[in-house]
Amino acid sequence: MNLYLSIILKTTKPRITAITAIIIFIVCAILYSSISEYRFSQSMNKDGVYTIGTIESIKSLSKGGPLSRISYTYKNTLYYGEYIGDLSSISKPHIGKHFFIKIIPGNPKMGILFKLTCIVPDSIIAAPPGGWSNSWMEYHFPDCVR
Repeated sequence: MNLYLSIILKTTKPRITAITAIIIFIVCAILYSSISEYRFSQSMNKDGVYTIGTIESIKSLSKGGPLSRISYTYKNTLYYGEYIGDLSSISKPHIGKHFFIKIIPGNPKMGILFKLTCIVPDSIIAAPPGGWSNSWMEYHFPDCVR
């Protein structure tokens, strides 16, 4: 009887194949990516501040839209971010255009959010070192608040 039970247990042991390992890895990567994106958006919505971003350069990519390099200053430190997407909604030339962008104060290099329609008026020369709050932006530029 024990020999029969031993044979059944040996044949019914689950085997992790390469395909199963790949599927588990993909599921974990998707889960990690989703959690990271959720945390980023929550932090951006709760703590984000606005500053001025300037398009420094635009490179064509083989797939997708153009890659724009955007510079911005926060607390007297210069940072760079990137945006991949269509720039046809703003007038040319794109290089040198100033936009309101939103950053996370605790980690300004983490990422930026901006709308192509939120061009900074010529009357605003620079952002305050700590950026503008959501309430200030909602009062002065409500269409630019996310």
